[in-house]
Amino acid sequence: MSSQTLCSGRKFTIEFAVRSNGTMPAKDFYDNELSEEERSKLKPPFTRLADDGRVDNRERFKKVEGTEELFEFKSHQVRILGFFLRGGRFVLTHGLRKKQDKLPKSEIKVAEAIRAEHIKREQSAKH
Repeated sequence: MSSQTLCSGRKFTIEFAVRSNGTMPAKDFYDNELSEEERSKLKPPFTRLADDGRVDNRERFKKVEGTEELFEFKSHQVRILGFFLRGGRFVLTHGLRKKQDKLPKSEIKVAEAIRAEHIKREQSAKH
């Protein structure tokens, strides 16, 4: 199963990561856990990153503290994590509703695991 695109712009394509078992946790979260209103609040920063290559509003998009490669889209308690790949791609790993100020380490580990699986899957598909 190949990844699916959420949106494309001049600078980036934003897509959903695919785990080794074929699931797409970020897509499942986006499609099934978010209300229409929550999706509409996340759309502007997704579009801005896709079109402009950056989101200047740190309330909407920022690097995940303590990591080198993870970033998060934010809207109130909703967080969708992801990472950049070469070729103008930003890949969404999974989403969550954050209850406390700091992102739980367990969620960072989940994102890192999904990232590793996605990259490994893509590399093995090329060979």
